[in-house]
Amino acid sequence: AALRETDDYSIPDEYDPEDYEEHEDHEGHDEGEDHEEEFTPGTLPNSDLETRSATAGLTYFGTKGFLGMSASGFDTNYGVPGHEHHGEEHDHEHEEGEDHDEGGDHGEEEEEEEDVRIDLERRRIDLDGEITEPFAIFRGFKARLGYVDYEHNELEGSEIGTQFLKETFEGRFEFVQKQKGRWSGSFGLQVLEDDLEAIGEEAFLPPSATQTVGLFAFEELTTGNLNWQFGGRIESVDNSTRETDLPDRSFTPLSLSVGLVWELPREWSLGAALARSQKAPNASELYSDGPHAATQTFEIGDPNLDTETSIGFDVSIRRGGGPLHGELTLFLNRFDDFIYQQLTGEEIDGFTVLQYTQANAEFRGGELDIEYDLWERSHNHLNLTVMADYVRAELRDTGEALPFIPPLRIGGGLHYGSQRWHAAGEIRRVDEQSRVAEEELPTPSYTMVNASVGYRFYLESTLIDLMLRGTNLTDELAFNASSVQKFQRPRPGRDISLLARVSF
Repeated sequence: AALRETDDYSIPDEYDPEDYEEHEDHEGHDEGEDHEEEFTPGTLPNSDLETRSATAGLTYFGTKGFLGMSASGFDTNYGVPGHEHHGEEHDHEHEEGEDHDEGGDHGEEEEEEEDVRIDLERRRIDLDGEITEPFAIFRGFKARLGYVDYEHNELEGSEIGTQFLKETFEGRFEFVQKQKGRWSGSFGLQVLEDDLEAIGEEAFLPPSATQTVGLFAFEELTTGNLNWQFGGRIESVDNSTRETDLPDRSFTPLSLSVGLVWELPREWSLGAALARSQKAPNASELYSDGPHAATQTFEIGDPNLDTETSIGFDVSIRRGGGPLHGELTLFLNRFDDFIYQQLTGEEIDGFTVLQYTQANAEFRGGELDIEYDLWERSHNHLNLTVMADYVRAELRDTGEALPFIPPLRIGGGLHYGSQRWHAAGEIRRVDEQSRVAEEELPTPSYTMVNASVGYRFYLESTLIDLMLRGTNLTDELAFNASSVQKFQRPRPGRDISLLARVSF
């Protein structure tokens, strides 16, 4: 069980949303849709949250396998920063009897704007079982069933603007083969059913259902120090809606992959993989048409979207032990009919308009994650860590950048540990993202400095850990380049936390 409550989180004092609103106006946004709001430097208004969750489970273990069941609940209520509901700007009729100025006159009688919040509830039941005793040609059998009842309300003040109801059922059944010579593997069936309904005058998605049935297989061939891996998956995806003017769509995605792992001396290995993957458009991408308060966007789908196809290749070098260990991976993905949200440059009632569309695209980049043991004596050790990742994503036909792509990130840190004490310090640098899509604003670079120190002690059979942790110690103003509302929701400022954990 867990409970968490926070006030509005702190941000650097130099942040002022009007600076970025002026920038947006300069880029051609409608100044008439801007609104004056109260803003206190040092905090992000309407960023508070309250979360409650609980999980319980029971498992029976037998000589031939196990069977378990769990139930969980998750409730949260959180604000959507950077946007207040404009009740007087909507063309819808309200049943609450509120007096709206349909002429759009923002004078002294303008209705007070209300914060937008999300009130969310999720209930989940899972059943998980496995037969571990071999039978027939199989080494075992795995089964997993899950049911999720999800609801969230988009609140405009105390009133529900839109209500989302979603029920999901998922089942996965996998047969694990016995080792036969140099071959091993598994195959199975996966089924998924999603029923989604949005209720309210501002519902952006009509009632829809998605049924997916997939067959999958994985095989591995070991020949000396070479491991060959083969995978395949074929699906039947049916999207349907009760809207008579929107078509039902069916797809049959097929994905295939082959990989190779070459085990080398001194715990080194080389890996490579080639995959041809397909993805069917989902109900949101096909049928959306309206404001989505949780993301502050007005989403417009395309019911004529086709299956997305990609050819991907990656190569990696790894080391699992020794003083230097880690992994370097380089990748290239070429997409036909890549599905993404295109910025239109328009706004409707203060919501950024996003249009689902398709185009040929290419993603290429790499990831680095290594650790080096600088010093070790008895139970004391000092390690150096280095990380980096980068992706360049663009439309193949024009070379134009795709929207919401993270920039280059690099970082490093020192970590010390002993039986009682542990301490860490790290620096993470996020580069500016100046290579942006049309109608997208660039984000500046920033550097995060984080540190922590902790102490562990025992009280009889009870283990107690105390930790003092600081993040963004320099109180850097930072924005997330991958967010639609990047300038309305800056990252939190300096955070100092004292934590205690008791294990018994």
